[in-house]
Amino acid sequence: MKTNARIARTATLILGSLTSTQALAYGALVTPEGQTASIDRARVLIVREAESTRIIAQIKTSGTATRFGWLLPVPNVNLPAENGVLVTPFDKAALDELEALTAPRFEGACEGVATGEVHDAYFAESFKVGQAGNPNATIKSAPEIQEGDLNQYLIAMGRDYQVTEDLQSAISDMVDQNLMFVVVNVDTTMAPPGGVDPIISVQLPIAIADDFRLGLSPSLATLGGDRVDLLVWTLSDGRSQSNLPTRELDAAASMPPVQFVSNTETTYDSVFETFVDTGLMSRAFVAEYARGVDSFDHDALGDLVVDSGATHLTRLRASFKTAALSGTKIASIRRSAEQGEYDRVHAINGRACGAVEPDMGGVVMMPDLAVGDGALPDMSGSQPPVTDDMGPSNDGGLGDGSVVSGGDDGNAGCTFSGSKARSTGAATLFLLLLSTLGLRRRRA
Repeated sequence: MKTNARIARTATLILGSLTSTQALAYGALVTPEGQTASIDRARVLIVREAESTRIIAQIKTSGTATRFGWLLPVPNVNLPAENGVLVTPFDKAALDELEALTAPRFEGACEGVATGEVHDAYFAESFKVGQAGNPNATIKSAPEIQEGDLNQYLIAMGRDYQVTEDLQSAISDMVDQNLMFVVVNVDTTMAPPGGVDPIISVQLPIAIADDFRLGLSPSLATLGGDRVDLLVWTLSDGRSQSNLPTRELDAAASMPPVQFVSNTETTYDSVFETFVDTGLMSRAFVAEYARGVDSFDHDALGDLVVDSGATHLTRLRASFKTAALSGTKIASIRRSAEQGEYDRVHAINGRACGAVEPDMGGVVMMPDLAVGDGALPDMSGSQPPVTDDMGPSNDGGLGDGSVVSGGDDGNAGCTFSGSKARSTGAATLFLLLLSTLGLRRRRA
């Protein structure tokens, strides 16, 4: 090994950032001096076959760089070209289809009657197109990285990527975990209008019986509360989970209820973060979907199912706080001990649920009485509003009387129902007032 091999090890943060303000997701970016680029989110499809695994990854990027290198960590394979490692392009529209099929959907209802409120909680608004043609990529195995080959490749003329000690430390961590790197070079000046979000497919000789490992090694210089969002789908012979805690959406008692804030929006994102942060320290995956494989519209997805023999599709989502990842270098994706189905559709209370209006039984004719004339008391002062009496929560944060169902109990989703507002006291007061005044009641 060369004496400067460890100093020369260069890659970027695996789940961290190039600067303290650039939160990354899966892999990392390197740029020429004076340019910036960051990974805002990442989505990954892992396809398991008997003797091989295919990983398809796309990153959502931002920044000023016209050129950058995407360093994607994958399990190490010595002599990758000779041992079946294959890097190919992939159509991002196939991942868009998976997003539409598996994203959590919240439907408003009151007493079992649909309100018309619907929110599809997509992982991101949209990913841009991937780079055109075959990816400009190279693979550097762990032994090659230890010899300084990755460093020489990154700083070579024509790429001129900048290297920091932070990056060197991060790549060293990954090599120590027996991971290697695929480097994808992206030229944004060649991208179509609107930009590019790189996507790549990597075939690896990793058998289905083996865990598939994702690199999660942040830079110590970037710890400080930024979140790292990662979405993982698996096509396999059963439901999948992580070695990190893997929970269903409504599995934790501390989770607050999801509520509608408009006809098409809910509080799901904030509830999700609270869910993974409370008790799980954000070091967890949430199972948002797990069902048998149905047919797909995109030919690429159909081909993956046929080639792999996959029978199940699983969706796992994570939102890590970078500060919580200092001791977590690897997350593994593996077969799940839980093999029940979990649907994406969840019925929750609509915004109008619980509103109660008194039954007046017809039209009440009110005499024209002046306020303060001795017949009608002055009610113009400020009155406290009628509010839901939630009472003390004895269900871990779901609210008094809330019900959570779904997951594997056959109800295909979860239901959140809060306490109903009660206005019977106000109605009684009003009727007593009518009786006292001796108002005549005339039906229409």
